[in-house]
Formats: sequence, structure tokens, C-alpha cells
Amino acid sequence: MDKRGIFELVMVIFSVVVIAEFTGIGIVSAVQNITVVTVNESYKAVYITDAVNVYSYEVNFNITRDMNYTIYQGYFFGSDNVIYGTALDDGGAVLSVYGSKLDGIGQGTSGSGNLFNISFDSPIRVYTALFIGNNESEYNVPICGNGVIESGETCSNCEDDVGECPPVYCGDGSCNGDETCSSCELDCGACGVTGGGGGGGSITLNLSDVQISTDPGGLTVRATLGESLTRYITVKNNGDKPVKLDFSTMGLNPQSKANSDSLSLVAGQSEKINLTLSAVKKGIIAGALLIKSGGVTVKEVPIIIDVATKDFLFDISINVLNKNKMLIPGERLEARVKLTEMLKKLNKVNVTVIYLIKDFNGRTYLDEQEHFIINNEFDIVKEFDPVNLPEGKYILGLEVSYPNEFATSSDQFSVVKERPSSIMIWLLTLVAIFLFVGIVVIIHIIKNKGGAYIRMRGSKRK
Repeated sequence: MDKRGIFELVMVIFSVVVIAEFTGIGIVSAVQNITVVTVNESYKAVYITDAVNVYSYEVNFNITRDMNYTIYQGYFFGSDNVIYGTALDDGGAVLSVYGSKLDGIGQGTSGSGNLFNISFDSPIRVYTALFIGNNESEYNVPICGNGVIESGETCSNCEDDVGECPPVYCGDGSCNGDETCSSCELDCGACGVTGGGGGGGSITLNLSDVQISTDPGGLTVRATLGESLTRYITVKNNGDKPVKLDFSTMGLNPQSKANSDSLSLVAGQSEKINLTLSAVKKGIIAGALLIKSGGVTVKEVPIIIDVATKDFLFDISINVLNKNKMLIPGERLEARVKLTEMLKKLNKVNVTVIYLIKDFNGRTYLDEQEHFIINNEFDIVKEFDPVNLPEGKYILGLEVSYPNEFATSSDQFSVVKERPSSIMIWLLTLVAIFLFVGIVVIIHIIKNKGGAYIRMRGSKRK
């Protein structure tokens, strides 16, 4: 039976369901989870959990063309008043296994158990699972183990797709375990500091004495899953007093850190430090290098690691199109999303695309998912409605995945109360030009006076 035949069958079932609803029979459809258990290298078992009134299902596998397989059905639905079947799609690369059942009073099948089993002689991988309800609603259940990061999957509930959860550590953005403001200011915040008069009150750091700059001001790198990269940042003391600086990270994994915990700089001195950045998990890794003096953060250097698998076939990018990459409250965020197949050898690829808006503390404000069939290239302009984003710096992330492979890309934007006016920007630019020209003229005059003075002294000697 082909796909059209499958859904014609489903429509017949829906007709019975509608009759059942008019007779007052309550009907719902829900499936909590689908689990695929690998019994051995040539046999898999598919299980359903906490199903309520299931009428029809369709589970799709990515398979090797012309492979041999056998489906064993009849476990969950039984054998009475049920239709089972299979269909091949995408030139024999996708195998659909389906079943439909509805008893005489319009009730589906509920509970948990073995849905069906499959034996095979070539590698296969479950890709999607579709369940259909009485009101023609379709329920797509995330599949843990299909190599695609789907909505709702986390490192806690699906390590196979998302990757291992990072260990709990000071700087992971959560104040947990035995952490306190004394032992982990990064996660729990600074302890309350009370001012003191005579008799030994707390010391207040004069932040005006600490003027630090970095080059570059932030880092965005692309890395292969499991790879460690080294990048350099130059730190400069722009103040007129010596400073001692301490380095730590926020939001990154423990393997990503500076090569030194501290550094002392005299006035005007600059020093290069190297950072090790590790792509230890799937997705976009975002955080910051914190530079502190006297326990107070004086500079944050934002860091983004866009992680991908080694054999990912697409070049992907996401670019914020809003002017100056700034967003004011109530304004929509606009971005260009582009995927280009690098080898130009694939006909069609089913991909899952996830859009994210995150801050550098690891908090996620938006998580949207779409599915596309890509034929060599995909290029769209996408709009987002980021409601109630507080002022600050954010990451617009793109995660693209298909079976066994994934990649990420990102861009940054800021939320501000109001966008600087063009006139103000022009005036500031004009002032900067006048200052530059004035400095050049002063230097020229000083040089000329110095030359005249030397010539005059030389003539007197004669």
C-alpha cells in the first residue's frame, strides 16, 4: 500500500471517530514516548509508552536501498479489526511501518508495550513517528536516538541525540549543590558587602582606577565535536595604576579556560593570554571570559563556540538584518538563514532546523523548530517576535541536523531602549575627525618648532 492508500484508510477511521463523538464517547489521543531498543545488530524492537486511544501510527526508518527486512506486528494492537502494512519512499531510502485499528464503539488502544519488531541485513535508523487522533490531529513524537535534536530533548532525557550533560561546576550558571556566594560568586552572586567606618570595615574597590580593554572584544569560533582550539586575547591596562587581574569563565565547560588564573599589569602594559576552547557537546556553547580585580568583574569577553560534526554536508549561516544589529522593545527580529550543500551530490535531504535566542548566562528565551527538505540550497529571511527581552546582549542561534550529523551557526544582537539617531552618530563621527586633525596639527607644530630651535642653535655656534 502506498502513502495515499494509508491516509485514505485513516480518513475512513476518522469518519467512525466523528460518529463516536456525536454519541458522546470521549476520545483523546496522546503518546508520551517512543523507544527503539537494539536487540542485536540485525534486530530492533519499537516500544510505545503511556498511549491513550491510539488509532493509527506510522514509524519511518532511514534504510539502505534494496536491503532485506521483515516486520513483526500484532503486539500492541493485536490481530482483530486491524490493518498493518509497510511502504517505501524516497526511492527506497525510507521505510514506513504503519498500523490502524478502531473497535466497534470508537475506542482506540491505550497503554504501553511493544509496537512492532524489525529484522534487517543492513544498517537502519528510526527517523520519525506519527500518531493520528480523532480530530485529524497529527502527533509527531520526538525520537530519542534518531540523531536529530528535536524539541523537548535535552541532555538529561536524550543523551544519544543531545550529548552528555556537562558536569556541575562553579561557572555553569546555576547556584546548586554546595555552592554559596562565598564559594561560587559566578553562579550565586556576590555576598552582601557592608560599608565600614573606623575599626576595620570592608574595603571598597575604586573601580575608576581599573580601566581594562581587550583585543578582540569577543570571540566566535567554529569547532568540530570533541575538538579543542586555542585562541589569543590581548589584555591592556589603560589606567594609570598597576592592577592585578584574575581570570575565570562563565557558561563554558571546565575544559574551556585561560592558560593563566591571574595576571599583573603596570599602567599602559598589555599582555597576551591564550584560551583553550573545547567543543565537548552538541549545540551552541555560549559564555564569557570574566576579568576581575579585587573580586569584582571589570570586563566580560563574550565567547561563542558553534559546534558541528566532522562530516556535516552543508555550509550554514544566520545573520541578523536589523540595523546595527540592535532591537528596540516591540520590534521584530529579522535574520537571513542560508544552507548550502558543499558537495552538490545530494538530491534531497530531510533536515531539522532549530532557532534559539539565548543570553551569555545560558538562559534560553526562544526555541522554535521546523522541518525542511533541502535540495542543494536553502535561503530564506526569517522573522522572530522576541517578547519581553530585557536590555542586553543576545545570541540568535541556528541548529541544523539530519541523521547522524549536525551543525550550528550564530549571530549576536542587542536589545536597547532606543536606537541612536543618525544625527547623533554623524555628530560623534565629526567630533572624532576634528580631534584627530587637531592632534595631527599639534604634533606638526611641535616638530616644526623643534627643528627651528635646533637650526637657531646651530647658527649661533657658527
